[in-house]
Amino acid sequence: MDILDLLTLNRPGVQEAVPTKVLSRLPADLANFFVRSLDATSDLRSPKRDLLRLFLVKLFLSFFPMSLPAATDAGHYAGADYDRVSGPRLLHYLRKHARMLEPRRLLSLACDVNAGQAVAG
Repeated sequence: MDILDLLTLNRPGVQEAVPTKVLSRLPADLANFFVRSLDATSDLRSPKRDLLRLFLVKLFLSFFPMSLPAATDAGHYAGADYDRVSGPRLLHYLRKHARMLEPRRLLSLACDVNAGQAVAG
């Protein structure tokens, strides 16, 4: 299943639809956050559900260099095997991981998904 298929899921239990191989390339804390967040969208109605899922997919993909979960070093980083990750890529992962849930970053991404409009709070 392609990660974008998550945008069309219309049922509870989104967690079963997330490919384990893809989740294994994320650090455990981010993978758990992603799955719990997708599950939380199941009860929402469209378009709110769809926009939130788009936001989550964009957030998820932004962790990986060039938005590629298939990057071979992603699994090494997730498994804390840092010796097998090049210096520049390790720096990328460490920075992304540390900043993944910063409010300013999340708000910027939400504005992007919301066609550049400020998000109502």
